[in-house]
Amino acid sequence: MEFLTNEEQEHFRVLVGQAFTNNFRLDQSNNKYNEAISWAIYKSINQIEYRLKDLVGKLALKDYEKVQSYVPILNSLPENQIEKGVLLLKYIGDIEKELEDIEFMENLPF
Repeated sequence: MEFLTNEEQEHFRVLVGQAFTNNFRLDQSNNKYNEAISWAIYKSINQIEYRLKDLVGKLALKDYEKVQSYVPILNSLPENQIEKGVLLLKYIGDIEKELEDIEFMENLPF
């Protein structure tokens, strides 16, 4: 995950690897994998929030109306850090796609 330090990324790889290499049953592997994802989100929630705020600012400069559609969503995020992190990652992807689409349209030769 891009929001983790190098050491945290290595620890995350170890956690994910352990989920599938210790002869756990499938449900145990899924639980260990989910724990690894939760750990990574918990460790990087501040960086995830910062990235989203940065993207919202960039989108506001390009399409203010589009940003307004995100305001109610962002104001109603869950308190739970893991649930919040998952949603923020989704919105980061959505806004990055919006920005790519805008850039594509701006660069058309006609």
